[in-house]
Amino acid sequence: MAAERAKWYRWLGETSPDGGTVGAYEGGGYYVTGLYRPTDNSLMRVLGKPFNLPGVEAMTTGFHRHARLATPLTSTDRTLRLRHTAKVTVPRLHGPDGRQPEIRWYLDGRELKRFAGRTEVRVAELWLLDLRGHKLSVSVTDRTPSVRDPEAARALTSGLTWDVRL
Repeated sequence: MAAERAKWYRWLGETSPDGGTVGAYEGGGYYVTGLYRPTDNSLMRVLGKPFNLPGVEAMTTGFHRHARLATPLTSTDRTLRLRHTAKVTVPRLHGPDGRQPEIRWYLDGRELKRFAGRTEVRVAELWLLDLRGHKLSVSVTDRTPSVRDPEAARALTSGLTWDVRL
């Protein structure tokens, strides 16, 4: 698997929460031979076991395909003015490591580091000195260690953009 970079190769040899080691165990998908599973006693074979590492990765990426980390509380359909505030809601994660989504704000593509972690930004805080239009964006990313596939990890980000003008 590792040589072919197949399926769950990034997890090979790791100790899994279901009590086994990630490998290639014959007998998967209701077949005795010909199909493989990542651990010997995964939840699909023994009830009451936790999900194995590749299963957690698949579930996490599946959730992110159908749910967004960033939900606008301020409509993105209207132009924000000096008195407005861009607000976003971000779910709290409840993992054992206490990790929370990473929130970053951008103005015209440049990161506004002073607003990192915040769920709202007042337009007045942007210090805009001109009358031209600007783009205020927020990016929310789940940096979970449960997803090792770089392509899948890139999909764990949600973003929103507002038009801003003084």
